[in-house]
Amino acid sequence: MPCFESHVSLEFITDVADGLLLYSGPLAQLQAWDPEDFMALELIDGTPTLKINHGSGTVVLQLPGNVNVADRRWHRLDVRSNSKEVRFTLDRCSGAAVMEMEGLGSWLTTEDHSSCEVTGVTPNTDRHLNMSQVLQLGGVNEDIPYVYPQLQHKHFSGCIRNLIVDSKLYDLGSPADSNSSSPGCLTTDSSCVNMGYPSCGHRGRCHGARGSFSCQCVPGYAGHQCEEGKPNLFWTYELKGYASSVFSTTSVTGTTT
Repeated sequence: MPCFESHVSLEFITDVADGLLLYSGPLAQLQAWDPEDFMALELIDGTPTLKINHGSGTVVLQLPGNVNVADRRWHRLDVRSNSKEVRFTLDRCSGAAVMEMEGLGSWLTTEDHSSCEVTGVTPNTDRHLNMSQVLQLGGVNEDIPYVYPQLQHKHFSGCIRNLIVDSKLYDLGSPADSNSSSPGCLTTDSSCVNMGYPSCGHRGRCHGARGSFSCQCVPGYAGHQCEEGKPNLFWTYELKGYASSVFSTTSVTGTTT
């Protein structure tokens, strides 16, 4: 059994059907002894596409052609690679169709992931991605003498957030290098301000979308715009080992005017 699963995820929003979300791979012409490993996330005609090479050939995973994410809404992509197997998932399959089948004396419920997830196997014997190159988001550096033959697109128009690589969240506001990019997201930031006042007040974090927003309230507050105070609750523990408590925040959805 493999002992390690590589996991990359990010969120994006765009209204342009073609673009490059992520690329990590060669930045110069390869020599015979150089590894050809790379990974790229592209949008092709609005459909998310993964290209990944473990050093022995490229596998291309593309979601069904009826999937179009160029809709000015936030979407999430997950890439999991467990040894030779690769799984490519859109929006955590939150919209997967649920099917019921009659079993022996009961009903069996299954989910159809065909519209939100594709899997593949990397060719030949190389089992892991050997990445030692710079990770580039939203395009590639074209000021170097390299044409990126792996890519169909080299630019992106939109916003990217919450890049996580193997459980590490990267600060996209402070990149090592950038061009034609800036912190924040003009596409959605206007949804988080209403008449000059934060849409979620000062007790919530606003997540904007097209014409709407959601508020992630701080503990102790809830409501449409985190305006409702909730009573503090206290517990007393008699501990003989250890205790772990998880307090979740509240998320509500609103619409801007």
